[in-house]
Amino acid sequence: MAARRVALAAVLGLAAPAAAQATDPWGRPDHLRAVAARPVDWQDRGAAAPVRLWWDADGGPGTVAVQVRGRWRVVAASAAPGWISPPLPPGTPLRLRLAGAARWSAPVTAGPWQDGDSLATLGGWDGGADVVGEVVVGPEGARVLASSVGGGLWVHGPGAAPERLGRWEGLPDARALAVDMRDDGAIVVGTAAGAARLGPELAVEAVIDTDDGLPSAWVQSVRFEGDARLWLGTYEGLAWQEAGALVTELAPWSVFSLAVHPAGGVWAGYEGLRWVRPGQAPELWLEDAHVYGILVDGDTLGLATTEHGLLWMDGPGSGRRVGPPGARFGVVQGPSGRWEAAGPDGLRGPGGLQLGRRSGLPADGVRAVAQAPDGRLWVGTDGGLATVLPGASGPRVHAWAAGFPAVVAVRGLSAGPDGLWMATDRGLHRLGRPAGGHGDDLVVAIGENDVQAVVHGPEGSVALGARLVRLDPRGRLRAWTPPAGLVAAARAGDQLYVGGPEGLWVLRDDALVPTSGLRDVRALAADARGLWVISGVNLFRVVGGTVAPYLRSHPPLAVASAPDGAWLGTTDGLERIHLGGDDPGGVDDVLGAADAGVAVPAVAADGTGGCWFAAADGTVGHVSADGRVRTARLPGPDAPAPTAIAADGPAAAWVGMSTGLLRLQW
Repeated sequence: MAARRVALAAVLGLAAPAAAQATDPWGRPDHLRAVAARPVDWQDRGAAAPVRLWWDADGGPGTVAVQVRGRWRVVAASAAPGWISPPLPPGTPLRLRLAGAARWSAPVTAGPWQDGDSLATLGGWDGGADVVGEVVVGPEGARVLASSVGGGLWVHGPGAAPERLGRWEGLPDARALAVDMRDDGAIVVGTAAGAARLGPELAVEAVIDTDDGLPSAWVQSVRFEGDARLWLGTYEGLAWQEAGALVTELAPWSVFSLAVHPAGGVWAGYEGLRWVRPGQAPELWLEDAHVYGILVDGDTLGLATTEHGLLWMDGPGSGRRVGPPGARFGVVQGPSGRWEAAGPDGLRGPGGLQLGRRSGLPADGVRAVAQAPDGRLWVGTDGGLATVLPGASGPRVHAWAAGFPAVVAVRGLSAGPDGLWMATDRGLHRLGRPAGGHGDDLVVAIGENDVQAVVHGPEGSVALGARLVRLDPRGRLRAWTPPAGLVAAARAGDQLYVGGPEGLWVLRDDALVPTSGLRDVRALAADARGLWVISGVNLFRVVGGTVAPYLRSHPPLAVASAPDGAWLGTTDGLERIHLGGDDPGGVDDVLGAADAGVAVPAVAADGTGGCWFAAADGTVGHVSADGRVRTARLPGPDAPAPTAIAADGPAAAWVGMSTGLLRLQW
């Protein structure tokens, strides 16, 4: 059985999430969790939806109650894990009482956050399988498993369409980081919120997380050893489970890869390479390397490392490099030769062969490779899964459609009643139909390079990338080669303004005309009367030919228009500029000491006089027009930095991050 393991926490810069809720000691269910159904249409994104309850199967069936107008009402008896409710309003509490238990569980809700897994269908995708970190080929190649960040677990079987397992199907998190399969069909999936054990029929049977003694909930490498023992490599150490007992063997550092040792125990990519056996001191074979892939070939090991490329070892300290330098994330040795997952260098094969996007792979970045018994290669890329069939006339490549881009750096968001645009480091993406039936035309026209900003409104959509591309309401496209480094765009009246390090321009008569003389433009916001411009570390107001500075705020990072001024995200919290009253240009410290010293890199007007904001410490909040404040925290203790926010009305918002998109619904 061939397998590839990648610690995506390190590769992608993602952070370990918070520990799950503690197990209740009164006969209550283990790992109880509620998941709302994925919205099918744009109009469903905040509507009542069915909710699914999951808990460990060994707890047996139970009775389910739902809280309605403050009172609990029983809605199901003898419910099994995976029970589905009728449609419920967002935030509805549920609880469960197992047969024979002394008490009800604590209430659970489906939570305020929607992730890429649940939002994928709004963009026309079936899941978020863009970055595939690990591929496992089962016995005789009958089943192929691929773990994907944001898209859960993909299962490919013979003669059938791929299946996807996410939170709705019972995984504790849609960020699937690792997977392994025994010869009897049992499966374990490492996720960002613990490991899940599945039976051969793909039913989730149990979850293992920090409540059970796991060193970290971020499980980034997994491996079955025989029929009894399971190894779990985490962000903060290595543990193994056998007969229900969980033992930590190494702590606290990251385990990047695992492979079964023929003499018992596992090879562990952990501060180099170590042979780890239960109850024995680890044997060090290699230092000063991050080992992301381990190939066991008799008495020889092939090690895919990021520092030394591919190493061959036949004893402690005997590493010798094979092939050219460069990071390696996996290796297989088959009848057609040696194949290497070479990260940004693509898939490397015999005779110096190098495959990437131009060869038909979904992306140039390759993180995983596994070989089936028929010689076919299964390749995990930064843009989805592919197969490569080596042959005398050259390899034949088949790329599986990538899903919703779960791991992208979001530069900007623009939301409207019909959909959402995402400007990302991997092109422009849409959810819903933000440009009617012409949205895909703009996606193609702007290309798959870094897109810095996007603006949408009744006049059409504009995206800034290597080119400035405008799509009008009739579906007609126009493109310009812009000045270097445009990062911001806004519409003021019937004028489109764009800005960047070299200055500020207005699109007039199909030409970009310099205006205002401001340089180092970092952000723009418009209202009916004029334009707000962040230039350098100051805020300016541009109305007609007049430029007025507003210098009383802390250094601004983001700006959104307000009915009588502007909302500012600054290096010292959220502030508001007033244009009228007794103190024109006065500054309000909106949150006072609550956000002192905290940078706010993203703000957005909510359309009713209030403001959404996202802070660098992971706080996302809303300030209503009358000053009421409500806040939430991004999932995880060290969540990725927020980079953009767009209002979805006063009760919901889209939050762009350095590693993807979330939606908050109060």
